[in-house]
Amino acid sequence: MFTDSTGYLPTFVVTTIFGAVIGAITGGIEAYLNGDNIIGGIIQGGLEGAALGFAFGTGITFLGPVLAAAGSGTLTTTMTLSFIYAFLGSTAVSFSLGSLGYMINEEMNSRDYSFRKVFGYGSLIAVSSVISYTFGGIVGQFGTVGELRFPTNEWWLKQGLYRVYASPSIYLIDKLADTLYQNEDR
Repeated sequence: MFTDSTGYLPTFVVTTIFGAVIGAITGGIEAYLNGDNIIGGIIQGGLEGAALGFAFGTGITFLGPVLAAAGSGTLTTTMTLSFIYAFLGSTAVSFSLGSLGYMINEEMNSRDYSFRKVFGYGSLIAVSSVISYTFGGIVGQFGTVGELRFPTNEWWLKQGLYRVYASPSIYLIDKLADTLYQNEDR
């Protein structure tokens, strides 16, 4: 239940890797377009992408089965505790990776940053991870419950559902982060 279709990797590892790669590519491109340090953009984007991918994967794995079980009346205390621990863990990981990525990028661009900025930016990434976790749980209850099944048609459907419904919210939070934490040196 907690693995990809080959049975070798947990679902959240697969989504974390995909998130890191996509985040690194987009972070590097965004840094290039803004005239920032490209390596700093790649690192920050990769860390944030990994955080959001991790949240999405844990949502599929832990919240999806809870939602499916609640609908069928077979919800257990163990399932409930698992999804709560996964939620808290993915949010903490996202906050930490978002904060770390922000600090590394600001340092590589020789910009000043404060505890307030780092904490605020990490908090916005944590909010994005809550959205990713929630939508991961929603798509995780469909098809093969709790699984992503990469690279089947079910995987593409779940990715499409996630992109259509979660991406606008995450995009708005990203723009809010850019507005609040964009340095005047740019």
